Amino acid sequence: MSSLKSYLAKLEACLGGLPPNAQQAVLEELREHLEDRAAALQADGLGKEASMSEAIERFGEAREVGAALREVHGPSSWGETLAGMLPFLVFGLGMIIYEILPRDLVAGPIGFWCYLVLYLIGVIGLGIGWVKGFPRRRDRRRTL
Repeated sequence: MSSLKSYLAKLEACLGGLPPNAQQAVLEELREHLEDRAAALQADGLGKEASMSEAIERFGEAREVGAALREVHGPSSWGETLAGMLPFLVFGLGMIIYEILPRDLVAGPIGFWCYLVLYLIGVIGLGIGWVKGFPRRRDRRRTL
């Protein structure tokens, strides 16, 4: 088994939680990237196997790459989705209230309390999202 097939088999094992069509698409794209990088290294004078081994080494450990890809391409929970959507929903609801309520209510105490509650819900939603890691923080990006 070539080093590329071995590496892709290890990656496939690490991508176990993805749907089969997403898993195949990710593996095919990774194969293309690795083959392109190996071809560039061959053009620089490395042999065929040495260039593929170097491309794989630069790409990173299969376990780490698989975990990162599973995080990016894997399904998220409803709670994560809601935490990400909450600030936008609150803003939209605030705009709807502003347009629907009569102007004297919007400018008065009812409008103030409505907007204060919506603001607090939005801030709490952003806080929950931030604590849960949204937007997802990337420590570093691996390049070929």
